[in-house]
Parts: sequence; C-alpha cells; structure tokens
Amino acid sequence: VIYTMYKNNLKGIRISRGLTQDDLAKLINMPKSTYIKKENEKSYFNIKEAIQIAKVLNLSMDYIFLTKGYQKGKKRS
Repeated sequence: VIYTMYKNNLKGIRISRGLTQDDLAKLINMPKSTYIKKENEKSYFNIKEAIQIAKVLNLSMDYIFLTKGYQKGKKRS
C-alpha cells in the first residue's frame, strides 16, 4: 500500500492532462467510486495500481506519489 500525501499531485496531473476521475479510473480498470476514495486519500493505491497510473500518465511513480505537490508549468526538484 502506498502511504503518501499525493492527493494534490495526482489530482493536478490528472486535470492538466484533461482527464476526469472517471477517465483515469477507466484507464486503470477501477470503479470510479473506488478511484475517487483513493485519490482523496480515504483509501490508498496498492503498488500494482500505482504502477498502472504511472504507465497511463507516462510519469514516474516518484513524481506522482512522492513529490511535494504538482504546480502546473513548474518543475519539481
């Protein structure tokens, strides 16, 4: 289970890609209600789900789940 503060990062990335929660849930074969709970940190993504998200978004898991926060147009160090 991935225990991090990723809510703002994942949401910002998803929105910047023009994806809804439903879109991303479908891309990783997850019910929308389950995805929403996990994006809002009411539950957590397991490693398999985190890998799927990283592949779909073409980003590293570190960038999505471990950086301090996503800000559109700004690089993270």
